[in-house]
Amino acid sequence: MKKLEEKPFALIGVNTNLDDAKKSLEEMAKRPLSEEEKKKAEQLAQQQKKVEELTKELQKKVEEMQKDNAARSLQRAQDSMKGAQQQLEQNQPASAQEEEEKALEDLKKAEEELKDALEELKRQAEEELGRAKRLETAGRLAGGIAHDFNNLLGPLVVYPEILQVKYP
Repeated sequence: MKKLEEKPFALIGVNTNLDDAKKSLEEMAKRPLSEEEKKKAEQLAQQQKKVEELTKELQKKVEEMQKDNAARSLQRAQDSMKGAQQQLEQNQPASAQEEEEKALEDLKKAEEELKDALEELKRQAEEELGRAKRLETAGRLAGGIAHDFNNLLGPLVVYPEILQVKYP
């Protein structure tokens, strides 16, 4: 039992001397990255860059959609105003008061249409922003998982090298 207390990991062949382990890790830290490790790091960097590019692209598309929808809404409002003006010209109400009332009604309709169009634009923009955020979150999650996976694989690659340095 005393042997196990002195070297609790003796059964699996691991030296518990922390100084030796620290020296081994320092030696490994000095060594250059392997080609496989470099490739993995490049792949992770490319994936992160791609997620950022996609996020920027999505934001641009949202802005374009907002501009297009705003232009369409403005055109509809202008068409509505022209229609109201044509109706006024065609009907030629008997009094100025009736004319003002009709013009006011037409303006209220145009205002309601503008409000509806703006609400629709806002809703669409919020949906697109939500999609962009979800995509960004998925990208960050994928990057985090890849990073964690790399952290898990690191000791599996390093441990045999430590053993080779310790027990040549």
